[in-house]
Amino acid sequence: MLVADLGKIVPDAMKWMAVVGLPPGAEYAVISEDPVTHGVEALVRFPASYHVPPHWHSHQETMVLIRGKLWVTVEEKRTSYSSESVIRLPAELLHSFDTGWRGCTFYVRTDKPFDLFYQNPEDSKQ
Repeated sequence: MLVADLGKIVPDAMKWMAVVGLPPGAEYAVISEDPVTHGVEALVRFPASYHVPPHWHSHQETMVLIRGKLWVTVEEKRTSYSSESVIRLPAELLHSFDTGWRGCTFYVRTDKPFDLFYQNPEDSKQ
């Protein structure tokens, strides 16, 4: 049986919090958490000229870019994404993020609890 959640999500009315583990400036607002897997759905905002150093997660990430541009670097290949792009990053894939002059906002869904592991452990001390 399909059950629809018809609640309206208004980004400005959501509770935005700093993303623990990311460089200062990133914010997120939880939409929901799966009670079984503890995977999350959230909106995330990165400010202008923002960089997240190479890192990986133990969970899969599916992202939908809502506003702005996001560059994703995987294995030294940098790809630019704009609004309405869907980005799927498998678990344990080393990647980094960069934003342009406007920053970006995206929807993200994980299949397990959110975690973050930097390639260079010194990056976690930001």
